[in-house]
Amino acid sequence: MSTVTQPISPPPPAWRRWVWTSAGVVVVVLALVAAFVLVPAVVSAAKRCADGVRQEPPRGECVGVTDGSFLFDPALATVETLIRDENRSVLASNDAYVSLVVMLPMTLSADDEVTVAWVQHQLEGAVVAQREANRGFWLGNTPKIRVLLANPGSGLQQWRPAVQEIERERTDQRIVAVTGIGLSLNTAVDAIHGLIDAGIPVFGSTLTADDIGSIRGFARVSPTNSEQAQAAAQYLDRQGKQRAVLVEDQEPSDHYPSTLANAFRDQFTELGHTVIGPETYLSRTAGADNLLSQMGAQICGFHPDVIYFAGRAREARVLIQALAGRPCPEQKYTVMTGDDLSLRGVGDDTIKGALGNGVEVLFTGLAHPAAWTAIPQAFDGTVVADFTDRGPDPVHPCDRCFKDLFPTESLDDGVAIIGHDAVAAAAAVVRKALGQNSLTVSAEEVAQFLKLMNNRYAIGGASGKISFDPENGNPKDKPIPILRLLPGQSPKFVELICPSGTTSCMKLD
Repeated sequence: MSTVTQPISPPPPAWRRWVWTSAGVVVVVLALVAAFVLVPAVVSAAKRCADGVRQEPPRGECVGVTDGSFLFDPALATVETLIRDENRSVLASNDAYVSLVVMLPMTLSADDEVTVAWVQHQLEGAVVAQREANRGFWLGNTPKIRVLLANPGSGLQQWRPAVQEIERERTDQRIVAVTGIGLSLNTAVDAIHGLIDAGIPVFGSTLTADDIGSIRGFARVSPTNSEQAQAAAQYLDRQGKQRAVLVEDQEPSDHYPSTLANAFRDQFTELGHTVIGPETYLSRTAGADNLLSQMGAQICGFHPDVIYFAGRAREARVLIQALAGRPCPEQKYTVMTGDDLSLRGVGDDTIKGALGNGVEVLFTGLAHPAAWTAIPQAFDGTVVADFTDRGPDPVHPCDRCFKDLFPTESLDDGVAIIGHDAVAAAAAVVRKALGQNSLTVSAEEVAQFLKLMNNRYAIGGASGKISFDPENGNPKDKPIPILRLLPGQSPKFVELICPSGTTSCMKLD
């Protein structure tokens, strides 16, 4: 019997075990680097739209802050280019400067209460105000003003990352205030609080709901819903109207309808007239249009001469159509509502149908260019000239005049005028807050001076005097235009209701 012996293999050398162990460690480290550094960097780069602007879920909107270099919507190309070029000019001058941020929803969806034209007009007003400020109009020319654009997304749903980006860029961009916001929504209120909590004051443009005021560091240039309702009630009273049906949207996320409804009820009844209702609906529910379309017949039973609509323009269209087709055409109605009707039209066919069936549609606006000639003493003629004048000839245009900057655009919705006044007010407060022997100011100093802007410190704006109530930041003594909707044309100016409740405004001091 033979025995087969296996050769004896010596153990592997220690260096080989060290090589394999080291290789394993390297693989693990590389995997960790890929997982925690490279992959997030790639994902972040994929979400980046531009410097300071990132895609945010769920709609993939580009949200954040730009100096005009990033285009949020093709319709904004002209106005954003003007802002970008003026900002570059400020930097090239090497003069002291600060930045004001115009925050507006610039990536809109079909559900938004406003249109891209509304955004465009707000920015057009901002362009005029910025150029005025940088050419010595608003209390000198130091510091110069840069205008940055912040997009908080559709319906301001992405307000949080927009505010966070403003905070990140605050020091480098010398941000001292935010203007705009523009809508009386819960998300707008959240954005305002977020900015105020960060120590950044806010100058609201087309925000009108009364319950948004009384926030320290916040002021607005547009008349409130209470002031609009008072103007509407006083106008209707002079027209002999005595019996109104109130139709109110009770959507809880929207501050605009409820404050408008409450204010009109109080003002109209105080004048000794009757308010019936409210007839209510919820604009965010599927059955809202069906409910509004059936209100025409119900309203007939009340025999009113006025229907006051406290809601958004989208639903106003449905109600106006229902009234045009009402079963009591012998009853003639005046529909009166608030400024939202200037933000989104109701359609020519709707207005034609209404007028042809004994229904006129009026609303209170925030501003209108016809008021400048109707009652010129209520406005600062020098500011108005920047909206009405042109340069001496096409070769020598006026570089701060609306008509030369935007020759095909209209001012009739009043939005550019209010957008201008919000930026102009911020620029004026910046200049007022400038200390002696100082070339710049901080956001905290601007916030301190914001509500001192009243009485003798008030300024003349394109929409009337800009004077903030120190208790709540609301504008004081703003004239309010009454406008009529007509088919195929811009809203027609009817008259200007002055703070006294008459059509005789006192001369602007």
